[in-house]
Amino acid sequence: MKKAFASALAIVLVFALTVFAAQAEMETVSGATPQVPDEALIQQIDSYFTMTKNEILAKHGPGYVVEPTGPEGICDGYFYEDLGMAFAFYPDEDTLELIACDENFTIRGVGVGSLFWEIMESLGHTEIIETWMEHPDFVVYLMEYHWGDSVYSFISFDLNEPVHLFWIYQRP
Repeated sequence: MKKAFASALAIVLVFALTVFAAQAEMETVSGATPQVPDEALIQQIDSYFTMTKNEILAKHGPGYVVEPTGPEGICDGYFYEDLGMAFAFYPDEDTLELIACDENFTIRGVGVGSLFWEIMESLGHTEIIETWMEHPDFVVYLMEYHWGDSVYSFISFDLNEPVHLFWIYQRP
C-alpha cells in the first residue's frame, strides 16, 4: 500500500512539476512572478525536512497529538495546534514526509479556508491544476508555489470552494 501510494504521489508531483515549469517560463515572459513570503519562514520550513522525527519533537516539545495525516491518512501526523501544523511520517519511518497545515497556519494571510483567487492575490499568480487524489475518479484542484527547497500545495475538492488541504513537501 505504501509503495502504491508513493507511486501515485510521484505521478501527481511529476505532472504538477511539468505544469509548474511551463508556468514559470510563461511568468518569466510576462514578468509576473509569485511573491516570496518571509525568507526566515521559508528557511524554517526547509529545515524541518533535514530533521529527524525526534529532532522535530524535541524542538517543539510534547504538546502534540498523533493523528492520521496525509493522503488516505496513511501517515502518523504529530499535530501541534499552536503551530497549525502536523509533521507527517510513515509508520516506523524517521524521515519527514510532509507538513499538513490547518487554518492556524497561514502564509501572508492565506491557507486552509482561503479561496484560490485570495491565495493568488496574496502570493502571486500561479496555475490551477485539475488533477486527482487517491483515485482518478476523485478530482481535486491544486495550486503550487515553490520556495526554497519546498513545495507549498493548496488543494480544493471543488474549484469554487475554499482550500481544504494545505500540504508542504520537500522538492523531489
